[in-house]
Amino acid sequence: MLTNPQRHFAKLPDPRRTTRNKLHKLEDIVMITLCAVLCGHEDWVSIEDFASVQESWLRGFLELPNGIPSHDTLSDVMGCIDKEAFGEAFADWVSDSSTTVFCARSTDREGLAVLWRALAPIAALLCESGAHLPKVQRRGFQ
Repeated sequence: MLTNPQRHFAKLPDPRRTTRNKLHKLEDIVMITLCAVLCGHEDWVSIEDFASVQESWLRGFLELPNGIPSHDTLSDVMGCIDKEAFGEAFADWVSDSSTTVFCARSTDREGLAVLWRALAPIAALLCESGAHLPKVQRRGFQ
């Protein structure tokens, strides 16, 4: 099981200027994107569609004060996020999740396989956007 990523991404710097047109929280945009990509959505329109269909579920842990962001907003904001900071938050989440998966599985190898199958789409999206993921080391695994 993956750990809750919210605390790992909560400190990401918001690249947007503070104006009255800033309608959506950065945390909401990041979490919508992570959830949708983990569910297999690969483009911004399908990520927006996912969020619209799953809005009531998302409201269980996100504020969404102005509803679901448009696909253009999702794309624009995610494209401007500091890629190093995002990569570090992602690596922290993976590291935290790998500990949880290893504890929940009968063997470390099985747990690692489950973790990477779940995270591969997000890692691919990060690599395509030019993010550099720091090397994660945990209990002798690299």
